[in-house]
Amino acid sequence: MSAEPLALDVKGELIDEESADAGRVWSVDLGAAVDWGGDIVVGLSLQNALADISWREEQFKLTQYTVLADFDSTTLADTSFAFAELDPEDRLRVAEFLDETDLPRRLRLSGLLRLGPALNLSADYEEVIGDALRARWQRTVALGAELRPARVLPLRAGLATDFSQLALAGGFGLYLGPAHADLAIGRWGIVGGDGVVVAFSLSIWPGPGY
Repeated sequence: MSAEPLALDVKGELIDEESADAGRVWSVDLGAAVDWGGDIVVGLSLQNALADISWREEQFKLTQYTVLADFDSTTLADTSFAFAELDPEDRLRVAEFLDETDLPRRLRLSGLLRLGPALNLSADYEEVIGDALRARWQRTVALGAELRPARVLPLRAGLATDFSQLALAGGFGLYLGPAHADLAIGRWGIVGGDGVVVAFSLSIWPGPGY
């Protein structure tokens, strides 16, 4: 980056995959939980305690950005190169970057408080250990509640923060015997405005369910 009193010249690079099949990953989580009398549950877990990623380097591209700005105008230029189009030096840089990426190891402490058969409250603290892939929120505190006006209809709401941004989520489930359907809608990054996420799941639980 270079700067003058009336001008700014910034250059950067971005490595991104060109397809959804950019690699393979395996991981092992470790955890334990203690239940006190059915009303209080505390758990400790380490996500991705053991993990490994195998990248398909040819599925990545390198994009180079240049920003020129002064008081009159701003110009953004970008050029993308597929892995096969890169010169040997840039291919080596991309390969070394991918080799150094790891899955985020997350240490999580969680608690659940049951206030009768219709209301559950939860709290969760999570911290990312070390530098890792897609670890934007290094530490998170989350609070949640589930209310069941009827056994087959759980209503849920939650709030999370990384101490600089907020996220809100809400949803409900419909449990008809072993068939469970759940829907959730979340607003991630309320301060930064990262957008809305919608999730839906359908599962089958043997027996009467919960």
